Amino acid sequence: MNENELPHLVTLIGALRAARTEDSIFGTVTQAESKSARAATFSVRARTNEGTYEYDEVGTGHSVVYNPSEASLRVTYDGEPSSKSFGNPHFPMFAPALGMFSPLDLPIWGGSADGNTVTSVTPGQAGYMRVEFGHKDDPFSPGTRGYAIIDLALGVAMEMQFQGKHFTTTNVRTLPLLRGFDREFDS
Repeated sequence: MNENELPHLVTLIGALRAARTEDSIFGTVTQAESKSARAATFSVRARTNEGTYEYDEVGTGHSVVYNPSEASLRVTYDGEPSSKSFGNPHFPMFAPALGMFSPLDLPIWGGSADGNTVTSVTPGQAGYMRVEFGHKDDPFSPGTRGYAIIDLALGVAMEMQFQGKHFTTTNVRTLPLLRGFDREFDS
């Protein structure tokens, strides 16, 4: 990344941090394998009143609920909770569809737990930034390259190419957080 891109990176990080405190957000993520016709669709709820990131994989009975404040992961297969212990899961790559709604947690920024590093940040169409990244060991090798297109207002990755998979976010809508209200309305 060259020094001319630093202001774009600062703008991106500021927008993503601001988006974390605003609204709950809902949307659909489609995950397609680059070398296959197989695709999966996820109905995602992020930054809920409880602070969780959740998805239901459409048509499978598979769901995931991640609570960052507790570092807990609840997985359900075919409507039955999994008995598997997940310890301290590395958010969000155990469930990349959730990472689309928390781009700062994607393993692309060059942190100690990340396998990738950012190589370029450029403005895209109005209100979007394109982040290009590659594997830490050889970030410009064509086989390790990826990108994310991030909506600055929503704080969501709208598109990402990562490790041979293509992710697309659609049907995004927000809902103001209802601070101070319990989920249980029945007394």
